[in-house]
Amino acid sequence: MGKAFLVTGTDTGVGKTFVACGLLRAFREMGVSAAPFKPVETGCPEYPMDGSLLKEAAGLDVDDSDIVPFLFSEPLAPAVAEELEGKKIDLEVLGRTLKRLRNSYEVVVVEGAGGLLVPVKGRVTYADLAVMWDLPVLVVARSKLGTINHTLLTIRVARAYGLKVLAVVLNGYEGTDAAERTNPRIIRELGDCEVFLVGRHDEPPVLKEIAGFLHENLAGS
Repeated sequence: MGKAFLVTGTDTGVGKTFVACGLLRAFREMGVSAAPFKPVETGCPEYPMDGSLLKEAAGLDVDDSDIVPFLFSEPLAPAVAEELEGKKIDLEVLGRTLKRLRNSYEVVVVEGAGGLLVPVKGRVTYADLAVMWDLPVLVVARSKLGTINHTLLTIRVARAYGLKVLAVVLNGYEGTDAAERTNPRIIRELGDCEVFLVGRHDEPPVLKEIAGFLHENLAGS
């Protein structure tokens, strides 16, 4: 069975899809068969926008439902969107879909929504899903001022759930001010984890380095 990991964020809009797509392309270049899985996507009335980007990055010709089983129109936390729209999220369907992908690919990149404590269904959060599915976590965060607190909180929540934190990716890095330049070191020291820097534009060498690091660490998990 293939390995899988969760791409989570410190907040919404931090670049999880951007990083996940870059990793999927990097895995392809490395000769590693990889597939994306976004359990629920909200804010999409007709088709999964993030799901389509992920599927394209992975080079897969599959149905959207194979990548994004549940789709909601309102841009809300999945559990809230489910309440408002009356379309039920089935956790068993999510589990079976992930298992099918893991049986078919070497690596599955699972992308969450928002952060670890966003509710998926009822009181079940993405952190709970990561525990249920035995997924280590890759944290995507902003690189600017304020990211230390958000990132360290996310790391602490992950570890409180017993989840392995693979690394932190500081997205949109420019290094133009003292906060950006010092954030990586502080997060690396206080979070006791590897930190990678990704600029505002797709940087294949960096993303390939991260993909290689993840592949090596997933193999040892």
